[in-house]
Order: sequence, then structure tokens, then C-alpha cells
Amino acid sequence: MVEEAAKAALDLGVPTYRFLRRYLERRPAVPLTLPQVDPLIRQLTLYRDLIDRTTGDPT
Repeated sequence: MVEEAAKAALDLGVPTYRFLRRYLERRPAVPLTLPQVDPLIRQLTLYRDLIDRTTGDPT
């Protein structure tokens, strides 16, 4: 994203920090895409149950 802003600044003949900052502020942030389900990640209830068994909590 910064590289894109720098290229735009050079193309427009305005290679300044102020231009880069404003350019980046006006561009929407790219959303992070993280998988919500993965075979390596277990359900939270399984972790809770393990902690309860380990600590002796009778919840």
C-alpha cells in the first residue's frame, strides 16, 4: 500500500511526506482475512473443559 502511494506521488510530481500521509489516510484499510475455522483450532469449550479438569474447578 505504501509502495502504491509512493508511485502515485512520483507520478503526480508531489513526492512529499504530506502527500503520502494524506493519500494513505484517504485509502480504506485492507481487511485482514483470517480463517474462522481450522482443523488445528479446537472449540473453546474443549479448552475450558481441559482447564476445569486441570484446576479441579467443578463448573
